[in-house]
Amino acid sequence: MAETSKEKGTGLAWLRILVDVAMLALFVALMHPRFTNMGNHARMAYVLCGVVVCHLLLNWRFFAAWGHGPWSRRRVLLTAVNVLLAAGLAVSMVSVKLIPKHTGFANTLGLPQGYMRLHVIAGWLTMFLVAVHLGLHGSRVARLAPQGGLVQKLVGLVWKLAALAGVAAALQIDLWQRATGVFPLLKAPVPEPRLYYVSVVLVLILVGTVTHYLVKKL
Repeated sequence: MAETSKEKGTGLAWLRILVDVAMLALFVALMHPRFTNMGNHARMAYVLCGVVVCHLLLNWRFFAAWGHGPWSRRRVLLTAVNVLLAAGLAVSMVSVKLIPKHTGFANTLGLPQGYMRLHVIAGWLTMFLVAVHLGLHGSRVARLAPQGGLVQKLVGLVWKLAALAGVAAALQIDLWQRATGVFPLLKAPVPEPRLYYVSVVLVLILVGTVTHYLVKKL
């Protein structure tokens, strides 16, 4: 039996979700190369670029129709975030190639400046923009959760608590120093990987949730 358009639409919707989850997971995994070693860090970056291309292809109709219709403030904001996301990812990929080979990765990390600092700042900026992007699509994300009744209220409560925990998580991983590229990666004690990555996810939830509630007022 031929697949109906509704079935195709449902299948594409879930494929988009899977691609987006993979993209988000790769972004989080890339945020600390000491846990993955530099070889895997570079490989995951290339895989991420491939997943981003898949994301663009799956949402091509959305981008193709971008020039049509009225330009609301939300639409302008979403366009700006998409452009900055592309720029941040490009700067991350290019800057790491410009780090002088003779300096050695360890020395460059020990003295966070130049292209390495640019690479770190671009990476965190891209991560924040990913969270903002998710927040702009907050209504779609919310529809994935159970609708109605006690379960929906419980999920909403857990999500809000996770967002509040994002404040403590930002302090836990010294987010300000990391995002400005001045965190002494090689000199500072290595945090427990699970705690570190959970903290990054909580920060994402915090930024995305704040964005969602701010955009609702537009």
